[in-house]
Parts: sequence; structure tokens; C-alpha cells
Amino acid sequence: MEAAEAAAKSSEMPEKDQVVYQLAVDNMQNTLLTPYPLMAPDFPNLLNPEIDNALLGKKKPEQTLKDAQAAVEKLVEENK
Repeated sequence: MEAAEAAAKSSEMPEKDQVVYQLAVDNMQNTLLTPYPLMAPDFPNLLNPEIDNALLGKKKPEQTLKDAQAAVEKLVEENK
């Protein structure tokens, strides 16, 4: 955040670039940062098909949760 504020006010930065950085600074208060776990950075690609299966009625919710949990635990184990 401090770097973006400094860049927005930097005389070394072209004016159009200052505008971009200032917009980033102005919108940070409305930004929700959602970090991804280092041990499972690709977990949404494992969860989304499971969620789809549940919503389409191909799996019961309980089985979906178990399968999703197992897939994420395997991913974490592979990334240790």
C-alpha cells in the first residue's frame, strides 16, 4: 500500500501511470484480499467440480464434502 501511494505521488512516474496507482490506492479500502494457502494453491480447481456435481444432483452433499476434503488433503500432502 505504501509503495502504491508513493508511486502515485512520484514525480518520476508519468502522469497516466500516477493516475493508475492513485486509483489502486483509492480502491484499496473496498478491496477484499483473499490469500491462497501455500500448500494448496490450486484448491479451487479441485473444489469447483465437486460443487458442480452436488448442485447437479450427481452426488449427495455429504459425499461431495468428503471427496472435496480428500482431494484438498492429497494436494496439501503433495505440496509439502
